[in-house]
Amino acid sequence: MARPFTSLLCLFFLLGQAAFGEVQWSAPVLLEADTGRYSSLEAGPGGTLHLAFYDYLNGDLRYAVRSADGDWAFETVDSEGDAGWFASLELDAAGVPHIAYCRFDQYMLKYAVRQGPDEWAVQVVDADPGRGWYSSLALDSAGNPHIAYTGNDQQEWDLRRAWYDPGSGWQFETIESVGKVGLYCALTLTAGDQGRISYFDKDNTRLKFAWQQPGEGWVIDVVDESGDVGVDTTIDLDDQGRPHVAYWDRGNDAVKYAWHDGAEWHVEEVSRGENWGYEACIVWEGGPHISYGSTEGAHYGEKIAGVWESSDVAPEARGGDTALVLEGGHPRMTYLNLDDGGLYYAEGTFVPTPGDANLDGVVDGADYTLWSDHYEPGVPGKTWEQGDFTADTIVDGADYTLWSDNFEGGGAAVPEPAMLGLLAVGVLGLIRRPGA
Repeated sequence: MARPFTSLLCLFFLLGQAAFGEVQWSAPVLLEADTGRYSSLEAGPGGTLHLAFYDYLNGDLRYAVRSADGDWAFETVDSEGDAGWFASLELDAAGVPHIAYCRFDQYMLKYAVRQGPDEWAVQVVDADPGRGWYSSLALDSAGNPHIAYTGNDQQEWDLRRAWYDPGSGWQFETIESVGKVGLYCALTLTAGDQGRISYFDKDNTRLKFAWQQPGEGWVIDVVDESGDVGVDTTIDLDDQGRPHVAYWDRGNDAVKYAWHDGAEWHVEEVSRGENWGYEACIVWEGGPHISYGSTEGAHYGEKIAGVWESSDVAPEARGGDTALVLEGGHPRMTYLNLDDGGLYYAEGTFVPTPGDANLDGVVDGADYTLWSDHYEPGVPGKTWEQGDFTADTIVDGADYTLWSDNFEGGGAAVPEPAMLGLLAVGVLGLIRRPGA
């Protein structure tokens, strides 16, 4: 196999700069008309997608599943009263859907588990006056439900948690109750089943965060108090169990992102515009991915190599109530079209930058090494990950040109393949011992 000389590659590693791919979105598909508030989306086994949402036209909690073939099937979960507000969906280890939600007409917290097609076990969790707002569900390692929620003005918006103990039934605690706190709460659990909750402190218009400590209750952090911030919080954990939060900076019309590095919080702006950044959803998969709405449409952002890249999912209408999952590394999103009232679904496909062989969002020397290792002009059968950026299944000089063009924003300073051997000879001459 012919392979060009790779000396001086250390110089290429020092010069490499980020070069990002893009996400191309399919045309949004209408799932149901005149419905679709509070959508919650999860990826399931066998290539399925699962969706819970509030049918605001009929006042019902609805559920949908998309098969691996792309067909959607819909069911009504609860039609008693005005059910389905703040729907929050999770799948257990067996792929069974669980949903926490509020019955709005009686202000009660409810919970449903699917028993089979069109068959759900529904129960009231908390029927005290004003309960169930902003319900957020997480399942622990045994599959037991934990729900963060708050009340309305009757309950002063206290931040509460309910969880199910198989031996004792539903248990309850108030996490914070001084002032109007607990709005827009979002819950997740660590690998050790410890709760993590982001929420909005309405009285002080700031983002707060609650950490559950084993046997020690809860520790409360103020994450961001730079104005009217913390509405529509959403949370996920990275592989180290560290929290990542997306939320709306209502005062500046921006979607913001906060993360904890194990020692302190960091806050940054993702994007801004007029009425921009509300009803977001965050997913961590190798990095943060965020969907969000605005009066200019529904949007998606991801952070690659330290830089936020955004794309318009549906720029033709006002978007809201976004929900996001990643499926095989590609984003899948539902949102409410605030102009026609429909629930829509769109699929994003990541299109990498030519030259980014290892698909890490950076065109650098590591990608050159992959190209070089598989350099074999005239021999077909190669893939993108082996350096075939022209899609002709051959790794040759044309692929090198694409790598070079996207390396450091251009290829002028990068040696051509034919020159590498000559350069190497020159360098070897400089370091050869006298008289060798």
